[in-house]
Amino acid sequence: MDERGALLDLISDLSKDARGFRDRNNYSDLTIAELQAIADDYYRQSLEEQYMDACDLHGIPFTLQQINRMNIAELEHRLANMP
Repeated sequence: MDERGALLDLISDLSKDARGFRDRNNYSDLTIAELQAIADDYYRQSLEEQYMDACDLHGIPFTLQQINRMNIAELEHRLANMP
């Protein structure tokens, strides 16, 4: 599979994780850089959803404002070190 195909598959998978359904947009006219930016955005959304679910599961209070201030590395770290 080429890089474009791999990014399109990644966008499909990440959009499902982030929103609960697969993104079915037509991205045929976008560049690799634009596709990567979309994948990055869905990855962040997916991490945010995972973090909120984990906090709910463990009874850890959070606000959306707190989550919005976190960068991707911090979200990944907090998820990996969730009690």
